Amino acid sequence: MWKRRDGLATGRIGAIPFEVMRGRVKRAVTVDDFEIGEAVLLMLERLKLLAEGAGAAALAGALKLKDELKGKTVVLVYHRNLLKSVIQPTPADLYGPPAG
Repeated sequence: MWKRRDGLATGRIGAIPFEVMRGRVKRAVTVDDFEIGEAVLLMLERLKLLAEGAGAAALAGALKLKDELKGKTVVLVYHRNLLKSVIQPTPADLYGPPAG
């Protein structure tokens, strides 16, 4: 089954990204599929940007911390990497393969 966070499913962080983040990242926030979906929808409705779930994960995290971030300048970096099956899903994409 397709998940909104498939682009983030690496299993573990790589050595190079870890070294880049070490000493720079103070906090990490986890988000679930529903929160990512809300962020994708917000980007589409308000910003007119179509992003895949992994691309909207940073916004989902910021939305989760919106009370803490209020009044602060926040910069989010996202990417767009959509598959045709996400934009125009087939029944198999939505519901899985037929039973039987």
